[in-house]
Amino acid sequence: MLASKRPTMSYGINLDNDDELNHAYKILIEGGHILRELGSLPWSPSSADIIDKYGVCWYIYVSQHRPD
Repeated sequence: MLASKRPTMSYGINLDNDDELNHAYKILIEGGHILRELGSLPWSPSSADIIDKYGVCWYIYVSQHRPD
């Protein structure tokens, strides 16, 4: 685990829908550490912050507004 609670770098993945987000969430939490549970934010109806089993930090989310 990292010395601080938040890493200095993370990867953000914009997923198309809640099904994709839930699938990614289940994979990433296996052996990982949840920084922020699945939930909504003002700019995303569904998102989470996770450190996977390799120590990589992920911000996964579904955008509220999708471009055409």
